[in-house]
Amino acid sequence: MTFESFSKLCLNKYKHIHFEGRNVEEVKKMISFIRRSDPMREIKISIELELAKNELLDLLNQDVDLFFVERDFVSLLNCTNIDETIKVIAQRVHSTAIVICPWAESGAKAIDNQNKQICSSPAFKPKTGVVDTLGAGDTFLAATLFALHILNYKLQEAIEFGCRVAGAKCGAHGFQHLHKFQEYI
Repeated sequence: MTFESFSKLCLNKYKHIHFEGRNVEEVKKMISFIRRSDPMREIKISIELELAKNELLDLLNQDVDLFFVERDFVSLLNCTNIDETIKVIAQRVHSTAIVICPWAESGAKAIDNQNKQICSSPAFKPKTGVVDTLGAGDTFLAATLFALHILNYKLQEAIEFGCRVAGAKCGAHGFQHLHKFQEYI
């Protein structure tokens, strides 16, 4: 999406806008546009930093509420584990941002930079064994955002919910079964 297209949206219809870390210059313009259009900060902004591309480092400086930081991306910062990643990223982002690091079979860890609360969740392996991991990361992200903003879960509960739903996703092919995710974990 280009900034030109994005700028035509009626932002008052949105409570949360999520970006993937791609098309960096356009994303920066869109984030700036949201902040100018929403001075009361009613719209939450999240961004996923997934790929190990140097231009994505610039997105850490953006005024974003929530960062999803993937293992491939942090290789740019020479981080080797989730604990180191949380500390390094928390120092680089806005002082009120939340940083969430999904770490596949190791679960997830998060920090609320505002109160320095760190929480973690184990991964939840499906009862049936791993069948299909394609889309598990996106499933974690969507489930975590849903838990935070729709279910009003606390950060700890939200990342655990995300890990449970992502685990269920891995227990069957595709996504059609996720409405009954508890059967798969």
